[in-house]
Amino acid sequence: MARLRTIKPGFFLDEDLAECQPLARLLFAGLWCIADREGRLEDRPRRIKVEVLPYDDCDCDALLGELEAHGFIVRYEAAGSRYIVVPTFARHQNPHCKEAASTIPPPPENPAKSSGAPDKHGACTGQEPDEPGRSCLGSCLGSCLGSGLSPLAAADATADANDDDSASESATRTSYSHDFEEWWSVYGRVGSKADAALLYRHWRERGASEDELLAAATAYRAHCEATGTKMQHGRSFLAKKPCRWSEWADGEPHSSMDVYDDRRLYDVMTTAAEAFGLTEGRPNGNGSRDALRHRVAPLQLDAGEKGPV
Repeated sequence: MARLRTIKPGFFLDEDLAECQPLARLLFAGLWCIADREGRLEDRPRRIKVEVLPYDDCDCDALLGELEAHGFIVRYEAAGSRYIVVPTFARHQNPHCKEAASTIPPPPENPAKSSGAPDKHGACTGQEPDEPGRSCLGSCLGSCLGSGLSPLAAADATADANDDDSASESATRTSYSHDFEEWWSVYGRVGSKADAALLYRHWRERGASEDELLAAATAYRAHCEATGTKMQHGRSFLAKKPCRWSEWADGEPHSSMDVYDDRRLYDVMTTAAEAFGLTEGRPNGNGSRDALRHRVAPLQLDAGEKGPV
């Protein structure tokens, strides 16, 4: 049975989800609507296709496999039947208090509370029906109508409060490894720490050493500070595709045009010229600086002159 669920704006901006084909992304959103309050459903590809993608000529089983490969769902067997669970369901959804309890067993590796197990997308423990300190959408509507809030405003207030509580609880429960804490400090603590930690662990599990990741962070930060370049978020730097951090770990030369002023631009171009041996016959490199100064000067504007808008 389909149920009313919520899609947040971040769904469309998720870089990992963007690696999946469009129908797989649509299927992922559809799974939320047919999953129970714990984010679980029967692993029946043909039936799922009828409920979520009835008008598309596609292989639903293959799409489910793609979502599983990227960590968005977990397919498992329990009591002789096949099931699916969305690990991040409890983080993004707030089921109605009257929604029936799940009758599907959790994954065997964590029978106590599978949908609350953290995964690479930062899922956190779900809300229990009788959890103190939280009210369901239905009861909130009744109490807020008397205070002048419309039902929609009351629903938004409840969703925002639950999101804040969920994020706070997730942060409290999260623990980071010592080597990641060191990497995060060296990188400069830019962006979401939780997202960076998940990708850091991804690369460590695939053979990247602590020293390699640390060297990449050190080199990249030094480059950004020297050129005035804005640093990428840790998640982008450690992204799976393209794999940017390995270039910095390998010591590959980099340049940047994202600089603050003309003097910075001159310094960057000078460094690039020397790197390519454009010294105009002077082995000490001073020739390139003199020559480059004359080439760059016509491009620089006077202090009071404005460039084209």
